[in-house]
Amino acid sequence: MKLLSATATLLLTTTSHATTCEQGNASNSCNGLLHQCTSNNELCVIDTSTGSCCTVSSSSTAVMRSASTCRSNMDSSICSSSFVTGTTSTHIAEADVGVTTTGQECYNVEIGLILDDNPGDLAWEITSGRKSTLQQEDAEVVATSPYYDPEKYQQASDTYIVCLPKGRYTFTMIDLGGDGITQEGKYILSYKPTGELIAQGAQFGNSESTIFKVPYVAPQYIDSNGDGVEDRTENVIPKIPIGSDGQPTCSNEFGLHLVTDDYGVETTWELRETTDGGDYTDGKIIASGGPYTSDYTYDISYCVNPGKYTFVFYDWQCDGLVGRVKDGYYTLKVNGMEVHTGGTDMERYDEVVELNFMNTLEDGALMKKSSSGANVMRVLCSIGLTLLASAFMWN
Repeated sequence: MKLLSATATLLLTTTSHATTCEQGNASNSCNGLLHQCTSNNELCVIDTSTGSCCTVSSSSTAVMRSASTCRSNMDSSICSSSFVTGTTSTHIAEADVGVTTTGQECYNVEIGLILDDNPGDLAWEITSGRKSTLQQEDAEVVATSPYYDPEKYQQASDTYIVCLPKGRYTFTMIDLGGDGITQEGKYILSYKPTGELIAQGAQFGNSESTIFKVPYVAPQYIDSNGDGVEDRTENVIPKIPIGSDGQPTCSNEFGLHLVTDDYGVETTWELRETTDGGDYTDGKIIASGGPYTSDYTYDISYCVNPGKYTFVFYDWQCDGLVGRVKDGYYTLKVNGMEVHTGGTDMERYDEVVELNFMNTLEDGALMKKSSSGANVMRVLCSIGLTLLASAFMWN
């Protein structure tokens, strides 16, 4: 289930003094207690200026996931702070975030997670520069997470938003178990202003790091093995047909208007070729997308050949585009015409829509619709063993 406390908005830091300091450094994460509560009801943090492990009094404004005061170590996972220096933080609305306390403009990035059944080994950090704390003990930690309490986060989804001043950063996923996020789990790092995916991964071993800049500008598509799938996003690269006049042309355009909920990491989709018998499970993937940043609007298009296709919309949580605060939806388009809206009432992992693209291509010109019949779209919803089909037709 989605945790009501799963989404953390960006935090505005305010100065505070750590009450106790002990020997330690960022590489050992306070001996596994970073951002957790001690038996004295204090929050463990890293003072990056000295590399010491410190504790902040529970009477400070330290951010709590689900409590206003720091509790005993038996419930240590409820304590966290998005910034780890000698500071504590208070929540402000995401819409109000724009500058840090130093007056610097900052840019929101989002960490999205789908956790496996052993999240207690997992944590993440953002450091300033090109090195993580695993590579350089005194690397400046800008944001970090606790190791996830298995009782609260087992097979759960989670999102965090962090606002970063202009500069270069390193995002690192850490797994003490050495196998990354297994099963269907994954992580993504996305850039909120444009919705671009910066990095994603799953089974990465002990750690995996990505160096990036903000403001973030997406690089050109890279397909290192020539399979038509972009390395960074792991999605099919769009192809632009060229007509006989040397100009781009698209006789059959598949369009997707997508509004994500506040768990964009859960959302993916595919457009597959379909056989005459209606089977799409082994069909070639012609287009794909996701996972995404949360609470963002995407308009996506692909040119396709005439034929039958199946659009498959996936939601990891099996509840559709229903979030904690923000709901979403998707709308499919055929050559600019809206033909189906969905994703709002799902009770399973996927939602299936069949599409026909009928326009033929002759000498690079867009031909009129074939007289053989109208395009037909069927929405297939599986409920138990019952298959329901409805048809939508247009001229």
